[in-house]
Amino acid sequence: MLSGAFQYPQRTAPYEIEQVQGTHSDFSLTTAAQEFDAEFFAQQIAAIYSSFAQRQERLDPEFEAAIFRDLESLYEA
Repeated sequence: MLSGAFQYPQRTAPYEIEQVQGTHSDFSLTTAAQEFDAEFFAQQIAAIYSSFAQRQERLDPEFEAAIFRDLESLYEA
């Protein structure tokens, strides 16, 4: 546990770094865009939602009653 006043470190002036030489990378945006398959992506998202829906369970009756008894006040806050 600290005792006494906390001593903050001295502030330093902000600085920026400038990259003067490019780096090598095999990644390119055009390649990524060509490899992106919107239909495949949509199928994967649909599979995730389907999985969630299949595993969803109803709440116990007392929990449902507690939620729905005062549902309007949840949206007022």
